Amino acid sequence: MVDLLESVYRGFPIGSILLWRVEEKIFREDVIEGAPFPQIAHVFPVNYVLDGMQRLATLYGAFSENSSSDQKRFDILFDLESERFVHRLSSKILPNFFVELADLFVPKRLMSAQQRLSAAPNGDALIEKTLHLYSTFQEYLVPMVTIQRRNVRDVVQMFERVNSTGLRLSSVDFLRAVTWSSDFDLSRATQELQSKTLESGLEISEETLVKMLALTLDLDPIPDQMLTLRDFSPGDLTAAVGQMEALLKRTQNFLVNHFKIESGSFVPYEGQLLAIFLVLLENPNLSENQVAAIKQWFWRVEFGEVLRGRPDHYVVREIRAIAFEVSHEEIRNEPGGYIEAKNFIRRGFRVGAALSAALATMFAVRDARSLVTGREIPPSEYMREFNSRDFVSIVPKGIVLEGRADKVNRFIANMAVISEDDRIALGGRSILDFICAPNVDERVLKSQLLDVECIELLRSGNFTDFVARRATVLANAASQLTGQPVSFL
Repeated sequence: MVDLLESVYRGFPIGSILLWRVEEKIFREDVIEGAPFPQIAHVFPVNYVLDGMQRLATLYGAFSENSSSDQKRFDILFDLESERFVHRLSSKILPNFFVELADLFVPKRLMSAQQRLSAAPNGDALIEKTLHLYSTFQEYLVPMVTIQRRNVRDVVQMFERVNSTGLRLSSVDFLRAVTWSSDFDLSRATQELQSKTLESGLEISEETLVKMLALTLDLDPIPDQMLTLRDFSPGDLTAAVGQMEALLKRTQNFLVNHFKIESGSFVPYEGQLLAIFLVLLENPNLSENQVAAIKQWFWRVEFGEVLRGRPDHYVVREIRAIAFEVSHEEIRNEPGGYIEAKNFIRRGFRVGAALSAALATMFAVRDARSLVTGREIPPSEYMREFNSRDFVSIVPKGIVLEGRADKVNRFIANMAVISEDDRIALGGRSILDFICAPNVDERVLKSQLLDVECIELLRSGNFTDFVARRATVLANAASQLTGQPVSFL
């Protein structure tokens, strides 16, 4: 906010304001919490702000009366001595000589401020700076670009290309505004669905829910087709939302029953959720072969990072293809797909990342046991929320491995899962002490994807070769899940 005002004061450009002029009501309009603008009756034609709302809010709010408590963030002063803008609330000590921006364009209040300043020893200079501040903002020109006679699709494309704010907005944001009537409100419908998924532990974004709605109505979840949702009747939309509620429950059950996933944070790609949703939509009763096929695809997507950075059209083709194959039990065997063992060393363990989620899910489906106590760790302990504290480095922090400059060692081939009791029992000790114990149970090690050779290398202190061996063990386990061959180190 202050930076924007500084830019105007110094004559720097602040970008243009993009408007869309419409002749009739198109959008459902929400009151933006904290916005400084007054509520007024709309008279058409009217201009909608597509880009520049934050800049307009700052300029309007700073120069308006800010009496309400929620508008105090716009209470900005100009320090006439340092010629800097400051927030009243964030300033521990107010400047000796200042002018409130809210007074600048109110003649009586500006005159009162000038009278106060004139009593200072350098009053003339202070008043001159006040007048300079006034003229700077009065004469500053903000370029305005107005779009006219354009349909919603064109405007969405323009907006997505030119939006210069830090807030990511998309065609779905437009869709929530234009798909409304007295009988159906898309925004309210998706919020209610989201609330229900949150209650069951599977958080799904409103954007993903809108894409699921599109699939339910046999549309591809891409902007052009999703915008046609506004052409459906309120009855059709309401019926589709009702159908979605049951399908979302089935989607959650599928993830829990077949992957022990209780949180959407273990599903790194939106396309995975959309694919499962679509398969269940098209197949009320899945056969064993169909379940096996979607599971294999799910694993392939994670271990191969198939959907990383892919555009919407690619994702749509992928989910349509797997849905068709599952429905017809004609599963493709793509040439060239394989598991790269080196990725388990190259990739760091990060919450939400595909390979990290795949490792956690492998532990869950293998009923991983505690390396400290030997007891099974309930998957719900670590699959309800993706938290890095549930996973520990085997080779401890501080040991430099050959070929790696860092000392953190939190990469995938070096990770094990631990329970809350394990963390307490470990104290400040390394998990390595328990893994290398003389009578460690091989069943426990196998559940954590550690074989005899891994243990021998750890006991001998050959940590670099251990990491290479563990990467191979992980790659072989991934190969069994995906049906793809391994590319070894």
